[in-house]
Amino acid sequence: KKFIDEKEKIYRGYAAEKGFKLMPGTKELLKFLKNKKIKCAIASSASRRNISLAVKKTGIKKYFSAIVAAEDVKRHKPYPDPLLKAAKLLHVKPAECIYIGDSIFEMIAARRARMFALGIHTGIYSANQLKKNGAKAVIRKISQLKNFL
Repeated sequence: KKFIDEKEKIYRGYAAEKGFKLMPGTKELLKFLKNKKIKCAIASSASRRNISLAVKKTGIKKYFSAIVAAEDVKRHKPYPDPLLKAAKLLHVKPAECIYIGDSIFEMIAARRARMFALGIHTGIYSANQLKKNGAKAVIRKISQLKNFL
């Protein structure tokens, strides 16, 4: 617990000093989705405090109707619990959701939640690894999400 608290303190200090960088096209996509009245949520394994800092610093909080943080669920990805909770908060069926993630654990969670798993290749996991773990498709740029609506 003490180690985690110290790690979180260091992270928030670094983030406050250096800021956050969105993937190119993120704000434009979020504006597009909001204009189309498509609900968006964040389902993260990060703490609510860290998520709040990130969405505040990047100016994207207004685009999300729900945020599910680590402390909101008992089981985290690759379990589907955070994704299912986000769908419930949005009042939508999981099968109506597109979940975007860049890790194999997120693809497994989306598959288990019966959501459309859309992998985004950020360089951590290969497109093949994302597909092998449940991604129905893999994109390289966030703006490519529009092709799946």
